[in-house]
Amino acid sequence: MRIRLEDVTVKFKDRRNPKNEVIAVNHVNLEVPESKLICLLGPSGCGKSTALYAISGLQELTGGKIYFGDRDVTKLDTQERKIGLVFQNYSLYPHMTVSQNIAFPLKNAKWKRKDIEDRIQEVARIVQISELLERKPAQLSGGQQQRVAIARALAKNPEILLLDEPLSNLDAKLRRSTREEIRRIQKTTGITTIFVTHDQEEAMTISDEIVIMEDGRFVQQGLPQEVYEQPANLFVAGFIGSPTMNFFDGRFEDGAVMVGNYRVAAHSGASGAVTVGVRPESVRLKEDGLRVKVEIVELLGRERVCRLRTETGELLTMITDIDTLVEEDTQISVGFSPGKVYLFEAESGEALARI
Repeated sequence: MRIRLEDVTVKFKDRRNPKNEVIAVNHVNLEVPESKLICLLGPSGCGKSTALYAISGLQELTGGKIYFGDRDVTKLDTQERKIGLVFQNYSLYPHMTVSQNIAFPLKNAKWKRKDIEDRIQEVARIVQISELLERKPAQLSGGQQQRVAIARALAKNPEILLLDEPLSNLDAKLRRSTREEIRRIQKTTGITTIFVTHDQEEAMTISDEIVIMEDGRFVQQGLPQEVYEQPANLFVAGFIGSPTMNFFDGRFEDGAVMVGNYRVAAHSGASGAVTVGVRPESVRLKEDGLRVKVEIVELLGRERVCRLRTETGELLTMITDIDTLVEEDTQISVGFSPGKVYLFEAESGEALARI
């Protein structure tokens, strides 16, 4: 089922000052292709959960329209939208078994007993919890509870699956395994899915496309690698990537981009100030490069993460392979890989070029 948002806006009264309004979702447009998994990614408070609740019908719109396929669902209740919704806290009934939890929405929908039993077995098989059906939530791990919540959301054959930070209560190992399970389930069912997260690693690994949110706006939508390699602005460039992109105050001078006295690369046709960005893996040792002091070196298995400081006091991060020897409290020179330097407009932060 294709999802389309047209000029969707959600405003709230400011609790601290009721005379003011807070714009949680600001005139956004979005197209989610059928059978794809899209991640809404952004920092806490950017409006991504509000956008999800608007799609689900739990949050009333201030303006705009929402379509599922060609059907305008803007005014429909949540129950009429044929969605499955999974929350951060699972919301399982502790006194019920797994089987009873899955059956609950089906009983409310007046399904026949035999149909309920068949559907429980079917979704349990899809999410791989068939052996857990007689257990209660307290007897399950966090990852198992999350799969039960997904099974319950899938039970009524929804056309769309919406997940709000579904992995945030799990430890790192469980997060990895559970997100793989969610991706497998989505591919198995072919259900159109929107997955809300603030974790960029989750978004990069699980999604067909990423939608980056900032201050209630959708600032970029694209394939995960596309968003990483072609950020639309400074916010996206700094938010995507770990460690984060390095930024420098630069300038155009005599047909080149300069950072301090270091000539980064030739670039003609511009003048004035510019913000220069380079990812840590694109910083490399270079004899005649930018002079820096090595402050911290962290060994992370296959690589070294080096924290460096320029002569003008700017901090930057460099990632090298484990065989490249870099020692703390030494002076080195670094350069930037050709074609991996990003230029951003100094005032607006909009992307200009990659050189």
